Amino acid sequence: MSRDLGLVYVKEPIPEMKWEISEDTKSIGQYTCTKATVMFRGRKYTAWFTTEIPLPYGPWKLQGLPGLILEAYDTDKEVYFYFKSIKYPLETTTAILALDPTTEQKDWISFAEYKQGLIEAHNRAIENGRMFMEDFDAEESTGKKSMAGSYIEVFDEN
Repeated sequence: MSRDLGLVYVKEPIPEMKWEISEDTKSIGQYTCTKATVMFRGRKYTAWFTTEIPLPYGPWKLQGLPGLILEAYDTDKEVYFYFKSIKYPLETTTAILALDPTTEQKDWISFAEYKQGLIEAHNRAIENGRMFMEDFDAEESTGKKSMAGSYIEVFDEN
């Protein structure tokens, strides 16, 4: 689900992560975690996962390690996910609902449409900022702004 382009759902195959697992370890709560790194969508992520919970999941789209990711962040720590707590079995009868991409009840777009929409929104924001600064007779920045300041996913236009 994305709110970057309005409330839409994005159809995307599960991304393949090419993790590099190191020998570094640390404790997070009661769990011993191992460090792994990956480049994904314009950012380098560090993840700490535990094989004590042998599920290949993590926050957002980060997944595919031999244990649950309890902490993950990008190099600049602009994106940071951390483990707070876990309860098993669940103490509630509330079900987790999976989204069915075949349903017609929601607005679904392809990943290609999502990517293009983010690039266009980013370029509009830059252009609007440039025009705003020209109204104040300010110098225009010659550097290209990165999408990293605005979005988790970073795409080059080239």
